[in-house]
Amino acid sequence: MKNYDLLIIGSGSAGILPEAAINRGETVAVVEPNHWGGTCVNVGCIPSKMLIAAAEAADAVNHGGYYGIHAHIDRVDWSRIVGRVKDKLSPMWDGISDWYHDYDGLTPYDGSARFVSDRVVEVNGEQITGDKIVIAAGSRPFIPPIPGLKDVPYLTSNEALYLDEQPKSLVVIGGGYIGAELGHYFSAVGTELTIVDMAPEMLMIEDPDVRARFTEAFRAKANTSLVLGAAVKSVSGDENGVTVTLEVDGKERTVSGEKLLVATGRRPNTDILGMDQTGINCDTIQRITVNEYMETNVENIWALGDIADTPPLKHVANMEARIVRHNLWADKNERMSADYHGIPHAVFSSPQIGSVGQTEDQLKDQDIPYTAVTRSYGSTAWGWALGDDESFAKLLIGEDRKILGAHIVGPSASILIQEFATPMRLGLTVDEMKEAIYIHPAASELIENTFLDA
Repeated sequence: MKNYDLLIIGSGSAGILPEAAINRGETVAVVEPNHWGGTCVNVGCIPSKMLIAAAEAADAVNHGGYYGIHAHIDRVDWSRIVGRVKDKLSPMWDGISDWYHDYDGLTPYDGSARFVSDRVVEVNGEQITGDKIVIAAGSRPFIPPIPGLKDVPYLTSNEALYLDEQPKSLVVIGGGYIGAELGHYFSAVGTELTIVDMAPEMLMIEDPDVRARFTEAFRAKANTSLVLGAAVKSVSGDENGVTVTLEVDGKERTVSGEKLLVATGRRPNTDILGMDQTGINCDTIQRITVNEYMETNVENIWALGDIADTPPLKHVANMEARIVRHNLWADKNERMSADYHGIPHAVFSSPQIGSVGQTEDQLKDQDIPYTAVTRSYGSTAWGWALGDDESFAKLLIGEDRKILGAHIVGPSASILIQEFATPMRLGLTVDEMKEAIYIHPAASELIENTFLDA
């Protein structure tokens, strides 16, 4: 059996680890079953945002009349939209794969890893082990057990990013982040979109005011229909497309489309890894349990990213990888610990959402005293220029004057939220933040006015 100083399962955010080990003279093996480089650069963040860039261009044309710019879309060059993604990313994919396969001192394994014991992994019929093991094998789309689903062709986010032809109509099961982002893309470029979800609003994990505004705005989009509070009972299909049977308010209803996208979240890849053959602890949804140092309960085995019981965000996984890189060779009294306070996230849909910290629902559930301050985009010169009186920023402040949470819905929310996330993470008070000077008439005045109100 081959033994390595460091065995890594997954080539996404853990990609910063091999070079650090090799520079220390250690032997390294990396196992990757799918795409070298992980989810983000292959079937996640980067290709999806390139498609959404096309959606933003289409929205600008469609909404130009408000500003006196009367234009229309002559045609959608689908092959150009998707081809741009492939043309841009293909060299990156090749470069990442070449790096793993050509780097001196690194042994790549193209195949699926499966544990046969705590420290032994089988890949392509070969058993290997490592003195130190890092599990960073990520997640994949979750497919619910809907009757009839396995008998019809359906898309996950993986396939939806690279369709050869634009569907005339699309039914999306799921009103979460994936449904909101990809739904925005497809509807903006002209696909008739129907989103179904059992929740009464989209993006139920967001602050109540934010998700209410988002749902209202999304429902008003062209080419878009929302069927919320709907239980999916079954799926069927024929040569004309796919039909989804729902129960809404106790009554049966059907929706149909040329294509079906299942966007019901993601699941950790622990089942593929055979974690039941190990003594490594997992939580109730089979994510690997780690401590603040990213260690599992088995000595010298770490986990990070979507497969761990931590926030499933790429920027979180990158932070965790830096912590693991330090802790792999640190003395116990010099280890770094993960801090998940003040980590923002965004939804790149229309309207955009940026969020950090707790929602008002969460604060109420925990009986945490707070003050809420809300500022409309229309209260700033930038908002006047946009003509936007619907979007807003919402700040939740604790009794110590520090930020408990902040939420933005509207243009550039994914950028503006950082103005709340940074002081929250650094523990600054709103009184300290109001002393900053913000550019007039930039979008950031929205943040300044919120701090001044607070």
